[in-house]
Amino acid sequence: GEVAEFYEHLCPAGVYERDGDRLVVNAPNCIDCKATDVLGPRWTPREGGSGPSYKRM
Repeated sequence: GEVAEFYEHLCPAGVYERDGDRLVVNAPNCIDCKATDVLGPRWTPREGGSGPSYKRM
């Protein structure tokens, strides 16, 4: 649906892909850019931590 499409377009590394109405998560593609933390609807780090602490983000 709409949420799957949102995440698919949000992620620059292709972590989130749509397969029909399903949202497929390709976690190994994640580059810890924090796009989903900042722009996602919950504003929270994903499970397992917040990734690297970038100085200029």
